[in-house]
Amino acid sequence: MHKEELVAKLAEKLRGVKKLAVLGVGNELRGDDAVGPLLARRIRRLRSPKLMIIDCGVSPENYTGMLRRFRPSHVVVVDAVDTGSPPGTVEVFESYELVGLPLSTHKVPLRLLAEYLEAALRCKLLVLGIQPGMLGFTDRPSLSREVEEGLRLAEEVLMEALSRLSLLYA
Repeated sequence: MHKEELVAKLAEKLRGVKKLAVLGVGNELRGDDAVGPLLARRIRRLRSPKLMIIDCGVSPENYTGMLRRFRPSHVVVVDAVDTGSPPGTVEVFESYELVGLPLSTHKVPLRLLAEYLEAALRCKLLVLGIQPGMLGFTDRPSLSREVEEGLRLAEEVLMEALSRLSLLYA
């Protein structure tokens, strides 16, 4: 999917957003699995009372109290998601589309996290997934070239969708 198609898809699925939480999920010491936390750090400079950005690492379930207090209408989880696509491929999923995907590398599988957050927060949850290539252990955050390109694309897609939805300057 091209950038403009991804932006349009994400913006459409976020239509009606009142408050948005973006959760970067992943293990920084497992190669391309670091993509979620790295994206969260790249965009954490954004300021808006309608936007919360959290680097959740491998334990997004630890942030549910903070999310409850923020009360988002929508949540976007950014994570490495194995869809069998070429490494670096960026895709937008709704929670129900996670059913056929492999279990995640995190303590709580992404599908279960999505179901829990949607029920607990009464929000719509989306996943901005980047296909990993390398998931081996490393001694520092290190992305493959393809996933670094996917990270840049995912950041551009998210920024453009947030801008279209007037979430950056509210």
